[in-house]
Amino acid sequence: MVLALKIEKKPVRSRRSRLELYYNILKYCNTINDPHHDIDQINSELLISFTQLNEYILTLQEAGLLEINRYDRTIKITLKGIEFVRKFDFLTQQLKSNEKKKMK
Repeated sequence: MVLALKIEKKPVRSRRSRLELYYNILKYCNTINDPHHDIDQINSELLISFTQLNEYILTLQEAGLLEINRYDRTIKITLKGIEFVRKFDFLTQQLKSNEKKKMK
């Protein structure tokens, strides 16, 4: 007698590029509910190490996309960061649109 087990594979999450992580941080910080975001909140949302998160946040700050308040450890997106998110969303939408056209 042979028992057959049905094993469901969990979807494998592909590695995110550095650009995707920058975008995800900025997108998260672009929420309207609270303009100031705690580093711990961002970390739990993105599921990356604190070391990586701090590195990416510093890079985004140096580029003028984020403002960091070191006193209360909060982060705020700048107008330049909001513009980055808007353009990234537009380009992503254009690429998806082109992919759909090619499939027809």
